[in-house]
Amino acid sequence: QDQGPACWNVPQEVFAVIDLYGQCAQVSIVHKPLQAVGISPRRHSDAATPLESAASELVSSTHSSQPAPAHLEHRLLPLCGQSITLSDGGRSAVRDDKDFENGLVFSARPLLPDETFEICIESVSSRWSGSLAIGVTTFHPREDTVAPSSIEQLENVWYLSQSDVVLPGGMRWGSCSPLEQLAVSDVISVQRTA
Repeated sequence: QDQGPACWNVPQEVFAVIDLYGQCAQVSIVHKPLQAVGISPRRHSDAATPLESAASELVSSTHSSQPAPAHLEHRLLPLCGQSITLSDGGRSAVRDDKDFENGLVFSARPLLPDETFEICIESVSSRWSGSLAIGVTTFHPREDTVAPSSIEQLENVWYLSQSDVVLPGGMRWGSCSPLEQLAVSDVISVQRTA
């Protein structure tokens, strides 16, 4: 169910971010070729930015029967919350059921223009209340940084949580379908559009 645009004026380079907290205990990146909508094919040139070059490669691969190049497939970054264990080559994230937070995970690469990032809920825990939060952020953990314990502690983040659209600084901007009603096998996606 398309919820429409969540926010505007998002910077060019953003990463998908998921906060597995409360009942949401495991998610996996949906196993299918990357989707690209409305990216016009263009030739590689020295003037092309890395994102534009990657988008051009993505268009070529999605219009052919070949899978997307390995460097364009989504993976989750190993630098994640301390309660998270990654599996399936970085395509699945599981939160330790003893903790209801410390479950932030990030896409390993930035989202391309008009690219959709989709996850599927693989398991839930009846031990906790609440659900996941999902969005985009300019924050990307490095070896010398530590992921915050929750998505609301990130400075530059636009996300959906509960039934709210939250902008940087914690401002609640709008509403969406309640994420607490999500169940195993539900798929959630965000798309960074131009």
